[in-house]
Parts: sequence; C-alpha cells; structure tokens
Amino acid sequence: MNWDEITLYSPDDLLTYDKELLMQIGDYYRHEEVKNIIAERIIYRFSHLDNPLSLIDDVSLLKNSGVLLNLALVMRENSTRRGDIFYLKAIYYETKFERELQRALSVIAEKISKGPEIVR
Repeated sequence: MNWDEITLYSPDDLLTYDKELLMQIGDYYRHEEVKNIIAERIIYRFSHLDNPLSLIDDVSLLKNSGVLLNLALVMRENSTRRGDIFYLKAIYYETKFERELQRALSVIAEKISKGPEIVR
C-alpha cells in the first residue's frame, strides 16, 4: 500500500470527539501532518526493516491514533494559556494518542514477527 495515498480518518471522525470545541476552532483537520508524524514513528520503531510503511496493509489499526493526534495538535494550537480548556484537552489527547499508538505498533510488530507477509 502506498502510504502517501492512504486516508487514516475523515473530518467526521474528529467530530465524534469534542464537536462543540472543534466547531469553535473551524479549521481542525490536520491529516497530512498527522500522517507524517505517525509515519516517522513507524519508521523509527521498525528501523531494522526496509520500508516498514509498505508492510502496513490495514491502516484501520492506526485510525484511533490518527484521530487522537489530530485532536491533540489542534487543541495545543488553540491553547492560549496553561490550564485553559484547550491546554487540558491537548494533554488528555496526547496521553491517549501515545497509549493507542503503542498498542497499534505492538499489534503491527506481532504480525510482522509471524512472517514476511503483509500486515493485515
């Protein structure tokens, strides 16, 4: 699968979380930035493999991570001071993103270790 052509999530997926705050922000979709960050993390985690992104055929494993990272980025961008609602939400989503990404990477690692076939 070509990583550049995938879609991890849609703007509607983001609206299932904090819709009211996101509507105040307006421009809240950071898909390309999120894909780049997640790709960097995958490449780092699987640096012993050639082109690890090509091994991921089921990108739904990364959907929740993508949504949570997008929310964290947007909340952080809109925080004006430590302790405001955007700041607190950013911390919350960053923490959830890290946990979710580690879970997804563990699943991917387990599938990779079972053989050379593409991760499904």
